[in-house]
Amino acid sequence: MNAILAAVDDFLKEAGARSYRALAGLETKPTMVELLAPLTEATHPETIAFVRELTTSSRIDAVKRSRVERLHAVLLEFAMRRHVAPLDDALAAALASTTFGSAGKTWTLAEALRDGWTLGSHQARTQLVADRSTALLELAPLLSRRFDGLAELATSVGFPSTRALVEASERRTFEKLEPTTEEPLKQSDDAARDLTGFVLKRLDPQLRPSSANAIDLARALAAPWFFEVLRREELSQAVSRTLGELGFAPNAHGKILIDSDTPTRRPGAHLVRVEVPDQLRLVLTADAGFEAYAGWLGTWGEAQLLAAVPKTLPFVDRVIGDGALVMAARRLFESILLDEGWLKRALRATTAQAREIARVFAWRQLLQLREELALLGVKRGLLERGVVRATVDDAAAAFERALTVQPERGHVVLEGVPTQALTSLDAWALEAVLAHELRERFNEDWWRNPAAGRFLQGLASRGTTDDAASVAASLGHRALELTDAVRRRVLVMGA
Repeated sequence: MNAILAAVDDFLKEAGARSYRALAGLETKPTMVELLAPLTEATHPETIAFVRELTTSSRIDAVKRSRVERLHAVLLEFAMRRHVAPLDDALAAALASTTFGSAGKTWTLAEALRDGWTLGSHQARTQLVADRSTALLELAPLLSRRFDGLAELATSVGFPSTRALVEASERRTFEKLEPTTEEPLKQSDDAARDLTGFVLKRLDPQLRPSSANAIDLARALAAPWFFEVLRREELSQAVSRTLGELGFAPNAHGKILIDSDTPTRRPGAHLVRVEVPDQLRLVLTADAGFEAYAGWLGTWGEAQLLAAVPKTLPFVDRVIGDGALVMAARRLFESILLDEGWLKRALRATTAQAREIARVFAWRQLLQLREELALLGVKRGLLERGVVRATVDDAAAAFERALTVQPERGHVVLEGVPTQALTSLDAWALEAVLAHELRERFNEDWWRNPAAGRFLQGLASRGTTDDAASVAASLGHRALELTDAVRRRVLVMGA
C-alpha cells in the first residue's frame, strides 16, 4: 500500500508540474500517453485487484477502509484515463489537423469549436455549425473505440460492465441519480426557453430558439454586450478585493503561485495542483465578459479551499477522495456573479445593469446544469451500448431539450469517458446547500464577511474524506436536492 500511495503521490506532483509548465508556455504540452505513462504499474489489473481485496478485509478499521476505498476509486479512474489516452491524443490531433472551408475561411476543427461564436453573422454561424458537425461525425469511430476498449478494461479489473467500472470510480450510481434529473428539468423548462428567446433576440432581433443553432447560443452565452461592464481592466482588482474582504490572502501566504504575467501562458483561468496544500498554481489571463470573471472567481475560490486543507493530514486524506466539495466551491465563487449587490460594489454597475447581468449569468449557469441533467441518460447509454445511431439521436434530443435550440449532432463525438458526470451533479446540489448556509449565517452579502471565509476554510478541515452528502449532512441538510440549484437560478432569472 505504501508503495502504491508513493507512486500516486509522485505521479500527481510530476503531472502537476508538467501541466503548469505547459499552461505557462514553458514547454510543449505533453500527450496524455506521455503524462500518464508513470501510472503503468499502479493501474495494472493485479494492483487494482490487490487494493479492491483490501476494501473487504476484516483486518482494517473503518478509517483505513475509507482510505483504501478512495484509493481504489482513483486507481480505477487513472486506469480508464490511461486506457483511452492514445485515442484521446488521436482525437486532439485530428481536431488540430482536420481542416475545412466555411463562412469564407479555412478552419481547423479545433478553431471552429473554439472561435466559431465570434462570427458576427447568423448565416455564417449556421453554415459553420453544419460543416463542423459533419467533420466531427467523421471522427465517430474514435469515440466508438474509446468505449469498446473500456469494456475490455472493465473485465480485466473485475467488473461486469463499463457502467459498473465508472460507477465504482465515482462511488455513485446512475440508478440513484438519474431518476432525480427529470423534475429539475421540468421546473426550469419554461424559464430556460423564455430567457433563451430573450437573450437570442438581444443578440439578433430575428433569432428565435427554433431557428438558432449551437454557435448562436454560444455567442449569446458570451453576452458580448456586457463587456463594457465586465471589463478586463476591472477583473483583477474586483476578484482580489473580494478575496481580501473574505479574509483570504490572494496567494494564501505563499501556497498559491499566481502567474498572470508570463507572455506565453495559455489564455483563460487554470488551477494546477502540484501538491495540496502548499504548491498550487494559478495561470490567469485577464479578459472581459462572463468567461473571464467566472473563471477567475471560480479557480481562485477553489484554490483557497485547497490551500486550507491541513498539511498534517495523511496524503490520501489531503488528495485522494471525492471531488464534489471542490467543484461546489468553484461554482459557489462563480455564482457571486448572480449577486446584484456584488456587481454594483465590485464593478460599479448601475442597478439596471446589475439586474440584467445577474439574470443572464443565472441563465448561463442554468443551461449548463440542464445540459448535465439531460445528458446523464445519454452518458449511461454510451457506457452500456457504445456509439450507435440511437446514442447519437438520444444525444441530439437531450441537447435540444436542455438548451432549447437546434442540436449539433456531431457534438457527441467530443464526449469523453464520463468519469465525473455523477460527481458533478452532486456538486451542483452541494453548491446550493453552501449558498443557503452562507446567506443564512452571514447575510446576503456574505462575500464581504471574513467569518464567511473562515466558514469555507473550515469545510476543508477533513480534506477529501467526505462526499457531498456527508458535507451536506454535517451542515444539517438531510438530502441533496438538484431542484434547489435550479430554483435559485430561476428566481434570479425572473427578477
